Amino acid sequence: EAMRRQGKCPNGPRCLPYGVTYDGPTARWAYDPEAAPRIIEVFRRFLAGETNYNALSQILGVSRGGAKYILVNPIYSGWLVVDEKRDLSREGKRVGRDGRQTDRRKITRAEEEVIRVRVLDPPLVSEADFRRVLKVVEVKAK
Repeated sequence: EAMRRQGKCPNGPRCLPYGVTYDGPTARWAYDPEAAPRIIEVFRRFLAGETNYNALSQILGVSRGGAKYILVNPIYSGWLVVDEKRDLSREGKRVGRDGRQTDRRKITRAEEEVIRVRVLDPPLVSEADFRRVLKVVEVKAK
């Protein structure tokens, strides 16, 4: 929790979003130079009206429909936002088929608990374009 509030990454590299890298010793975030142009292109196409998540996923080379999760992740506008946390209540505990405990479910953080730290500058997408993308995704979901 403390590392997240400082803009650091407490998890390993497999937990990072597509096209984002983190160097632990220097605590530096960066965009992968090979993936960044594809991410920019997907945002550009989406804002131009090409809203098929599967087609956009092919451009990125990610799993079918995976582009949606990239389009709604604020890391591409330069911000690390942690708005969920593990549910530590009794109801949040999950048990697998074998009876062993699995990951706890995630719940939305209260507004005052949300962590929002600028970690990448310059961002791949402006905040205004990112907000426009979120609106289109929301309209598309309805």
